[in-house]
Amino acid sequence: MFRLGEFVKAAERYDITLLHAEDDTDIPMEHSIKLYREAVQAAEGVKDSAENDGELLSRISSVEKGRGAGGSITVWPTSKGNIRLEILKYGVHDKIMAYPATGLAISRAFASAQQ
Repeated sequence: MFRLGEFVKAAERYDITLLHAEDDTDIPMEHSIKLYREAVQAAEGVKDSAENDGELLSRISSVEKGRGAGGSITVWPTSKGNIRLEILKYGVHDKIMAYPATGLAISRAFASAQQ
C-alpha cells in the first residue's frame, strides 16, 4: 500500500484516479479509500498516518461531491496534479472497466504526462 505514497512523492507530475464500485464483491471499496488517504497524506507530507488524521479526514470529506445515483467524487488538488477518488454505485469489479469514467481517468493520466 505504501507504493502509491512513494509514487506521489517521487513523481514530477501526475493525475491519479482511484475508481471503485460500491457493489464490488471481489475487492472491498475500503481498499481504494485507504489508498486514496495514503496518497493524500504523502502529497501533504504527513509522515505518520495518525498525525493530524482527524483534521486531514475532515478536509478530505469537505471536498467530496455526491453524484446521487452516480456515486461520489473526491478530488485533492496538489502542485503536481490531482488525486481523485471516484466511487461509482454500480459496476462490480470487471464491468467498471467498460465505463466512461475509466476511459476519462486514463485520458487524464496521459494528458498529465504530456504537460
